[in-house]
Amino acid sequence: MVSYANMRIPKITTPEQPVRGQVNHILLQSFVDGPGNRAVVFLQGCNFHCIYCHNPFTINLCNACGLCILHCPSGSLSNQEGIVFWNEAVCTGCDNCIKTCPHFSSPKIKQFTPDRLWRELQPCAAFVSGISVSGGEPSTQMGFLVEFFRIVKSISNLTTLIETNGFCGPEAYNMLLPVLDMALVDLKIIDAIKHKQLTGQELSIVLDTIRYLQANGKLQGVNQVIVPGFHTDEDITRAAGFLAELDPAIPFRLLRFRPHGTTGEAFGWESPAEGSMDRFVNLAQRQGLQNVSRSL
Repeated sequence: MVSYANMRIPKITTPEQPVRGQVNHILLQSFVDGPGNRAVVFLQGCNFHCIYCHNPFTINLCNACGLCILHCPSGSLSNQEGIVFWNEAVCTGCDNCIKTCPHFSSPKIKQFTPDRLWRELQPCAAFVSGISVSGGEPSTQMGFLVEFFRIVKSISNLTTLIETNGFCGPEAYNMLLPVLDMALVDLKIIDAIKHKQLTGQELSIVLDTIRYLQANGKLQGVNQVIVPGFHTDEDITRAAGFLAELDPAIPFRLLRFRPHGTTGEAFGWESPAEGSMDRFVNLAQRQGLQNVSRSL
């Protein structure tokens, strides 16, 4: 078992201009965010606004409107020089602030420099196989992400992975490639019109990113949440065909939509039936993909 406790962290940023990341949540152990047992960092901020987002309050940064302060029963929130300050020590975790935020944000965000984030994860480093960064959308904080992964790779044997929607485009990942081991891309849907309806953004950039990550040996797999009323047999066939042309070995995982965690109209949507999920898996396999799976 490797111990990282006394290893020296290399200086990446300068004291004058440290890179800071906005972190929504840290999970010290996960078996669903990449291969093996991994620590997961959820960054705040996303360039999509998916109708069915399961983490809707990671979408935007806090705009300090102050509404959450009025609804905090523990008094853990206050306005300090135009910024909502969260006192974690007195917070009871009721999440009233998150539930009442009209901006799809959270005041319970922590700012980390890359080395401080490493120190936060360091106690579990000997017990996990890697670190995954999710969100929100991690590529919206690419500068911070690159610096953090540089530390991880220079001081440990842990693997690095991002869970991304791919919308920042291939060029955004250039500086990340040297310190990135794997990327899981969430391809919402391959129909351009429905992609715009679901996410508010264009599809073509996402497909370019998938091609780019695969060409550079970083694509760990592609996930797709199956949403009734949006995903059809044709959508699955086209998505699987696109991936099979790149490489039949690309893992393609179909995730059953569940309303838990969603807001607005998506909260009333039903999960896809067992038969539909099985049919979609078979359709994807018929396109030549060798590694197709589905969630329960």
